[in-house]
Amino acid sequence: MKSIVTEIPKKDTIEIVKQTQEERKTVFLGTVRAKRGHSLFEINIKEGTVVLAEFDAPAAVKFEDAAKGNISLRNKITKKPDCYYVSALNVKNAKKVFFNKTGIRLS
Repeated sequence: MKSIVTEIPKKDTIEIVKQTQEERKTVFLGTVRAKRGHSLFEINIKEGTVVLAEFDAPAAVKFEDAAKGNISLRNKITKKPDCYYVSALNVKNAKKVFFNKTGIRLS
C-alpha cells in the first residue's frame, strides 16, 4: 500500500514593520579649554588620524534673548565614536600630548 502525502502550500505571510527613529539626547561629557594660541584637535584612535575639531554651528540668537543676556558664547562639539580631543599648537604637538596622556603612539 502506498501512503499518500500531501503538502499544503504555505500562503504568503504579511508582516507589519514599524520604522522608529532613534532618539538622540545631548549629554554633557565635560569641557576642554584650549590655551591661548592653541587649537582643538580630534584624534581618531582606530584610524590613527589627527584633524582639527569641527564645532557645531551656533543657534540663531534672537534680539530679545540678547537684550536679556540669555546667550551662550561657548562652542560645542558633537563627540564622535573612538575619538579623543586634545588642545595643542599643531598636529605634531597634538600627537605628542596624546602619547604622553595615553601611551598610545600614532604614526
